[in-house]
Amino acid sequence: MKNMGTRPVTYSEIELVAQVDGGVPVTTQIGSAQVMNPGDTIEFNCGSLYDFSGQGDHQVLLYVMLEGDANPLNDTMELTTTHFGVPQPDLGAENDTLETGLPHTLDAGADFTSYLWNGIPGGRTYEASSYGWYLLEVTNSSGCNGADSIFLAQSTGLDIMVLSGELKVYPVPASQFLHIEYNGEKEQDLYLSLFDSSGRKILQKKYNHKREIAETLELTGLARGIYHLRIYSGERQVTRRIAIH
Repeated sequence: MKNMGTRPVTYSEIELVAQVDGGVPVTTQIGSAQVMNPGDTIEFNCGSLYDFSGQGDHQVLLYVMLEGDANPLNDTMELTTTHFGVPQPDLGAENDTLETGLPHTLDAGADFTSYLWNGIPGGRTYEASSYGWYLLEVTNSSGCNGADSIFLAQSTGLDIMVLSGELKVYPVPASQFLHIEYNGEKEQDLYLSLFDSSGRKILQKKYNHKREIAETLELTGLARGIYHLRIYSGERQVTRRIAIH
């Protein structure tokens, strides 16, 4: 905000009004009594949070109110901010797991400007030479980021079978602790594994003759990034992608 006039004003005389998408206007007043001389500029924080998560255009209206304003024609700003949507690359695996032989070519599609495969810059395709987790991060022409992951498993000639039951993992994203709750339909030997984005197994636990798992993992010491949680019994499994920050 800039004082375009010829006389000083005090901050306490200025009110800023913000309105987004025709919603309820929010008025904020600068409480300090400091003087704003002609030509001075200040940075004004309206003190409110607005939701721009919806894809498409958002209309923003800002204007100031000052008693005795000599030129009210320059006190308003209108702008449009656009949410282009989050890129959604798809590596094509059902339940994040693909049984295949090696080498296997992963194809991210041609709709992106940059590609990271397990944190390493690359192109549209990636030649996978080992089994494990592969994390894809992409950026589109608008500068927005998206991600997908896939677990390549050795082919057994059988369809991948989903482990029945209910799995809850929270909070997402996680920081210090990760809570895992699994409720199955019958008692069986259960296994819990955690992989980093490079496919390296960093944790595995076994639960003998259990129908339920209630586990809290301490994340201290783990680097920020994407991890993959897998609970399985025999040939059946269920997976979740976990963000740690």
